[in-house]
Amino acid sequence: MTSDPVTTITLDRPEQRNAVDRSLAGRLAERFDAVAQGDVVVLRGAGAAFCAGWDLTDITAAVTAGGDEPALLLESGRRLLDAIDRSGAVVVAVVDGLALGFG
Repeated sequence: MTSDPVTTITLDRPEQRNAVDRSLAGRLAERFDAVAQGDVVVLRGAGAAFCAGWDLTDITAAVTAGGDEPALLLESGRRLLDAIDRSGAVVVAVVDGLALGFG
């Protein structure tokens, strides 16, 4: 008998309503890179929100820094979305609370 592997990934920044910043995007991309084709991933948020989108503090810092920082910020989001797509996993989002923007 076989069973389908299920991985639960929790966005765990409840004090920021699970807003994604570059650090979280990188950790999430690593988790999705480790998921096998056809696995099931349950994605949920800790606390009262699923995900408040991209962390505005991170965006402000990148824009203020200028140079390559805005492009690097966008690249970190693209890497995460590519990792999710590449994983070939079935992703089930348990949306409880806010789900905004990038969330």
